[in-house]
Amino acid sequence: MKYFKRLALGGLLFAVAANVFALPLVSGTMEMSGSFYAIDASGARTSNANNAIAIDFDFFGMDKFRVNSAEGDFSGLETVDVSTLGDIKDFQFASLPAPISDFWVVDKFSFELKDVIRTNSSSSFIDLVGTGVITAAGFAGTDATWTLSGDTSGGGVFSWSASAEDVTGVPEPGMLALLSIGLIGLGLRKKF
Repeated sequence: MKYFKRLALGGLLFAVAANVFALPLVSGTMEMSGSFYAIDASGARTSNANNAIAIDFDFFGMDKFRVNSAEGDFSGLETVDVSTLGDIKDFQFASLPAPISDFWVVDKFSFELKDVIRTNSSSSFIDLVGTGVITAAGFAGTDATWTLSGDTSGGGVFSWSASAEDVTGVPEPGMLALLSIGLIGLGLRKKF
């Protein structure tokens, strides 16, 4: 009977441990481009970047972008043809009212925009830096940084960079659960 209890407990611990392994984080970089208009407080297009508070993406009349280069888990996205461009949402950067889910989507990757700041004060150029979370099937949500740079002198062209961050050194919930189960198993071992 004692042997059966140990075997059952071992099987239970193995089954629980097998289910707590964390998904991998998204890793790599992606460069995007497209066109946009700077928008002022009245909602009109402006060529003066100092008056801009928002971005209206306009890739041939659509809120789209093209992937120019990609590395890591994003590899292969740069070969996507014109009919499968990524989608991107217009947004206000002067004061982001709330996180924007699915801010950009391409293939299986999606980005939630959480924070954005402007990093220059040029009258003809906008530089933005922000943070968010990249998600994709088969991956854990991954903190990411991004930048947008573009000329506002009339229908600007933007370049966009997204980079998944490496968050090593931070214990994952799955690893903590696995460690806890192991400690519980050691404690129960002495009781049997």
